[in-house]
Amino acid sequence: MTNTEQLMIVPTEAVRDGNENTSPCMMQSKSAKQAGSDTAKVVLFEPTSKPISQALLSEACDISQLILVAGRYEGVDERFVEMDCDDEWSVGDYVISGGELAALVVIDAITRLLPGVLGHEESARQDSHMNGLLDYPHFYQA
Repeated sequence: MTNTEQLMIVPTEAVRDGNENTSPCMMQSKSAKQAGSDTAKVVLFEPTSKPISQALLSEACDISQLILVAGRYEGVDERFVEMDCDDEWSVGDYVISGGELAALVVIDAITRLLPGVLGHEESARQDSHMNGLLDYPHFYQA
């Protein structure tokens, strides 16, 4: 492995120390898991993982603490994935520089599903993909 390749992988220590020492959310997640609660989940964005779907996002609404880990370049050290991640998600079969954009997509999509976020309660339930189908074309009428 060359020095360049080593620098392109986020080391386990950097992710774990950064999360455990500075993030109360990560500490609460670990406490919840140790107590046997399934209300906390750590998700890593990886291009080879489970594709994000509307059904997956609907299920994620029931998770009280969703910690999204956005890797950079070649990703994060596999030891972190094995020790700390509950799931891995993908936004599609293409490459982006990091998982931050994938995290923003997930945050926006889940937020739309939360009660009181949209103007009408039924709006999210009537969105495209909620029932597995695309929406019909819309036309502006003057």
